[in-house]
Amino acid sequence: MKAYSRFLVVLFTLLFLTACDLLPLTSQSMPSFTNNQDTPEYLIGQANQQSNAEIANQYRLIAADKYIKANNLEKAQATLGNLQPNLNKTQQMIADMLKANIALNKKDTATALNLLTSNTFYRLDEQETYLQVRVRLLKATAFETDGKPLQALRERSYISSFLSGQTAQDNQDNIWRLAMSIPLEALESAADGGETGGWLQLAKAVKSASTLAEQKENINQWMAANPNHPAAKNPPAELMTIQSLTTETYTKVAILLPQKQKYAQAIYNGFIAAYYQADNKDKITIKAYESSDFKSMDAFYEQAKKDGMQLVIGPIEKNFVNELSKKPTLPITTLALNYTDGNSHPPQLFQFGLLPEDEAREAAIRAFSDGRRHAVAIVPQGEWGKKVLSAFRTQWEQLGGVIDGIQYIDRPVDLDGQMVSLIGKLPGNGIKSTSEDDNMLFMVAEPSIARQIRALLVYHDGDKLPVYATSHIYTGTPDASQDSDLNGVLFTETPWLLSSTDPVQQNIITQWPQAKTSFARLYALGVDTWRLTPRISELKALPNSRVEGLSGELTIDNNQRVTRKLPWATFNKGLIQPAPQNAL
Repeated sequence: MKAYSRFLVVLFTLLFLTACDLLPLTSQSMPSFTNNQDTPEYLIGQANQQSNAEIANQYRLIAADKYIKANNLEKAQATLGNLQPNLNKTQQMIADMLKANIALNKKDTATALNLLTSNTFYRLDEQETYLQVRVRLLKATAFETDGKPLQALRERSYISSFLSGQTAQDNQDNIWRLAMSIPLEALESAADGGETGGWLQLAKAVKSASTLAEQKENINQWMAANPNHPAAKNPPAELMTIQSLTTETYTKVAILLPQKQKYAQAIYNGFIAAYYQADNKDKITIKAYESSDFKSMDAFYEQAKKDGMQLVIGPIEKNFVNELSKKPTLPITTLALNYTDGNSHPPQLFQFGLLPEDEAREAAIRAFSDGRRHAVAIVPQGEWGKKVLSAFRTQWEQLGGVIDGIQYIDRPVDLDGQMVSLIGKLPGNGIKSTSEDDNMLFMVAEPSIARQIRALLVYHDGDKLPVYATSHIYTGTPDASQDSDLNGVLFTETPWLLSSTDPVQQNIITQWPQAKTSFARLYALGVDTWRLTPRISELKALPNSRVEGLSGELTIDNNQRVTRKLPWATFNKGLIQPAPQNAL
């Protein structure tokens, strides 16, 4: 849903860009073309009658712009192809801008960015305001589509002083949305000054806060220190909403888990450890319930209501979560630790878990941002593998990528033949593709199978083919001798396994050593469940708000599902380490 929302923002921006008429050039020898009622066919006819190449080109540029507005991209391209040589500098900028607009409409982000970042736009700031606004908005759209929110923010920030009215407010809201999508680590390391730096500092102040009250305090302090910043003079709508929200306080919290199961114990231990290190623990009572003691969720809620519970954490069992999804309402607000099979849910039900589909979508976004455009995929046979592949494919194709082939892992004995057949479907250099090509492999596999796949790639001279994977390729336990086969593979991983600086995490690892390895992701889920409890209403009300968690960066979508954005890892000499960030 977040990706779909981003797609809508890009679409609306493109509609805005094409709705802005190209103003005439101001050369005194050139007539002013301001009649927007003229059809592109009429304008082309006028161009054909001109002996002056500059005037003829002006007609064709306006005609091409009108074709883009009508989404007639082929005619727009043909019209631009008929421009006469030796365009003046402004006309060349307009021509390349329109070509970039066409490329973006065709989901060819790479071409659009190549055009918009070329030397053609050197000294753009000396051009008329209308042209600066159009070019920079188009660049912002291209950068955002390419997964570079910081660069998109810089473009929008640059033009903010040129805008007024609702257009200015919309731009402010988009800048804020972009700022909040930048990981906290990147915000902390950004060196931007001026207006852009102010936006980044404000986003950092909001994202680093652990409670709504702390967010409000940080916002007020930032406002007092930056009274002349656009965000202080004309705050984004979401910033105003934060100021008006009230904290929803739960003083009695139930946690419903199959406590005898080791995985459930890890989640519970992470949750309770975070609770005991919270400043407000004395104001909150936690009561644990064994889920196997209840035949239905109705029976559980009856007991929980008698006990005065105000919030329920759990259940995690799929049958119980699906049972809840079919109810029109729940007696107590509930944060389930699993996901329903459908999108219907009562208004009191929220869902959170280690959903592999989140990782698949992240793989598509990262790979596309890295310049990949052609993908082949290998996933486990069965319904689970198909779900993960579907998430990757939907995101990948929405961005403009192409799936050239798919293989389902059934029997490891067939892997060699499957891999040769699969990689052979990649265009260009195929299995011998490198990071210079736009090919990639998307892999979902358990560690032993992942190692075999990577070893087969090396055997067939495909060791330089970029491989993107989900966290399932890593056991959680360092094993340099085994995982050396996975050197160079990029995969999503929880912050918990990439860093150990969080005080709650350090305390947990001291008490439960297994939290550092095999059960790490489950402990992270437990800690983040606690951290979500005071923020549920805020995340629901503010789509751009995030919790910087140990299982990922957390948001809530329109179906009240918590989604995770994970950092990237790789193997070096068989050991896990953070992967280099792609340029933001």
